[in-house]
Amino acid sequence: MPSTNIKFLIAAIIIIFTAIKLAQVANSLADLTGWGTTFMGTIVLAIVTSLPELVTALAAIRIKAYDLAVGIVLGANILNMTIPFFSDIFYDGPPILSVVSPQHIISALIAIILTSITIA
Repeated sequence: MPSTNIKFLIAAIIIIFTAIKLAQVANSLADLTGWGTTFMGTIVLAIVTSLPELVTALAAIRIKAYDLAVGIVLGANILNMTIPFFSDIFYDGPPILSVVSPQHIISALIAIILTSITIA
């Protein structure tokens, strides 16, 4: 039976290979749909990084821990919204949001609207 380190190494290699393939597929989808790599990257990243929260929230709902489910989703959202803030602190240059694609305004507006609906 393989040791834990070998299992970890195998899992890490699978994740790296899958991430590379996912980026290639997202790039191809962006070309096919005409949505652009910025928007496609945002969608793919949102889906991939939110799957753990989704599974955990669904598990919480299944055991009728509704406050936990909402807390998981909002907590992840709060944490994700701090990433640009801390990125800006460590970025050596103008404000980081001034040098990224303006298409991210759409992503930000969607996040703000959905969070507002959740809170309301």
